[in-house]
Amino acid sequence: MPTTEPEVEPLVLRLVLVGPPMAGKSTALAALHALSPGAGPLSRLEGEGGRTLFFDHFAAPLGEIDGRAVRLDCFAAPGLALYAET
Repeated sequence: MPTTEPEVEPLVLRLVLVGPPMAGKSTALAALHALSPGAGPLSRLEGEGGRTLFFDHFAAPLGEIDGRAVRLDCFAAPGLALYAET
């Protein structure tokens, strides 16, 4: 079991966008990335027609809380047909 040092390690917040195919998850993630100053690169793995194969991701620093770095990790999961009926 790994040990952690909360006073040294960043606090990581994760935002995951999920939903039916063609719902705009990757588009929303790209827009959020464009509005996030200091964000890292937007990683995308696309298949035919620009569809997400695995997931899209970027990380952005949000500053500090009580001297501890805070980072936002944003993900967009590929749409699955099973979500289309919800």
